[in-house]
Amino acid sequence: MAEAFAILWGRAARGGEIDLAALTGDVEADQAVLVEPGRTPPFRLNSDSGRRVPPERLTELAGTDAKLAALKEATARGLDLFARHPRRFLDRYFDFIAARVEAERLALQQRLAWSGGLFGHRDWVFSALRPMPRPVLATMADGRARAVQWVADFAFWTGDEAVLVMIRGAGSGQAACAAPSAWPVRTIALAPTDLDLGEALFTRERFGTAFVDFWNGEPWPAGPFRPRGLEKLGTQPAVATTRQPTALGD
Repeated sequence: MAEAFAILWGRAARGGEIDLAALTGDVEADQAVLVEPGRTPPFRLNSDSGRRVPPERLTELAGTDAKLAALKEATARGLDLFARHPRRFLDRYFDFIAARVEAERLALQQRLAWSGGLFGHRDWVFSALRPMPRPVLATMADGRARAVQWVADFAFWTGDEAVLVMIRGAGSGQAACAAPSAWPVRTIALAPTDLDLGEALFTRERFGTAFVDFWNGEPWPAGPFRPRGLEKLGTQPAVATTRQPTALGD
């Protein structure tokens, strides 16, 4: 059986060690995902329950484009200000997932015929895998997660493996030690010139089906934004295994 481990980013990654008991279950606050290969669902743009914003802010995010731009902006805040190549990668990735739902418009609309117009094909964009900037892979033992590797500009969790993206010349790659062999970890090394490919960078051969057909396994689209205050009515798991259909942006 594959060994469970943690993916940390942001504040959690900078410390290199976190107390597991201190995790709130709000991924946005914790900036940590605990994964068990084959059991933990993919970590998607809509997976966390922590993107709660004031109602007035939600009115500024009317429509898919505005919400997607806000997600990209939030991710970019985890990068160095002058991290040119990682920021270009982020632009390419968000352009790619938006283009994918347009390319599969008819098929995705057919999957939503039952909703009577509640959902549109573009709502599937939030099922895309969520990039975690400047990640750390960490062991979990004795109630703590301890970093063992820092090798990438971004990490993604597909449900089966951690995919680490490393861009040469981006300043990453100062790895402490190799990840344990029990961890399913795949590294994609990119050159800065690869980013010139734009959306064509994200081929099935290079990145895998989980990146290209990212809506697979999702019974319906779910939105990543919820008004602040709803947490008092109950919370969802940090990485949800099931969802009830609701209008996007809820």
